[in-house]
Amino acid sequence: MAKKSDAIIWIDVRVSNDKVAFVLSPSHDQEFLENRLKMQEANPQTRIYIGGKLSEYPWEQINEFYKTTPALKEYYEQFPQTRFVLNLVDNAMDVHVTVVDAISALNPDKRTLVQSEANVVIDSVKTLKPAWLYGTSVPDLARMLTFDSLYILPAIQFKGDVFIAPFRISKRDAFNADIIAEMRRRHKKVILGPLKSAEEYAKAQTYSPDGYIFESLEQF
Repeated sequence: MAKKSDAIIWIDVRVSNDKVAFVLSPSHDQEFLENRLKMQEANPQTRIYIGGKLSEYPWEQINEFYKTTPALKEYYEQFPQTRFVLNLVDNAMDVHVTVVDAISALNPDKRTLVQSEANVVIDSVKTLKPAWLYGTSVPDLARMLTFDSLYILPAIQFKGDVFIAPFRISKRDAFNADIIAEMRRRHKKVILGPLKSAEEYAKAQTYSPDGYIFESLEQF
């Protein structure tokens, strides 16, 4: 993977409450939180269950539970020439500083694209690293669909460098052909995914995107 110049690794980046950036899909959060709650019920005199978000727990506890979960910097160290899409999952305090500090010494400037569902997370990182590339938030996609429904899509402001979108968000379409056409008019790269099935991959090909995001290496 590290030798493939056309391959970019998508990483779900999380942060702990003691400011460690690590890699973990949010689909795994519930098992950790349920485990903390059971431990709390078994030990009512000891404070174990801190809250309902992974970002409220220290890295030591998270890493002890997910023993193979790496810190973010380990990816940049292991693949020193590889480009990354950092999907910042947690809208937590100082997430921008935590992520930037974690990889600042590992030559991130020419191989980092920042993605998040939240505009505030993208904007906060951009204040520290304006030269990095930036993707598309969920509010961006919602605004595009709204503007398109009003036939004023060319008037929308889009500050991202790359258009990134899955097919569905909350069981609703995340984009349409008009939006793809508008992004191409603006000379934006178009990347679709994460793709969840062979059917989505086949559908994505009809848009002729510049890249695809696969949910697993097996799909890739």
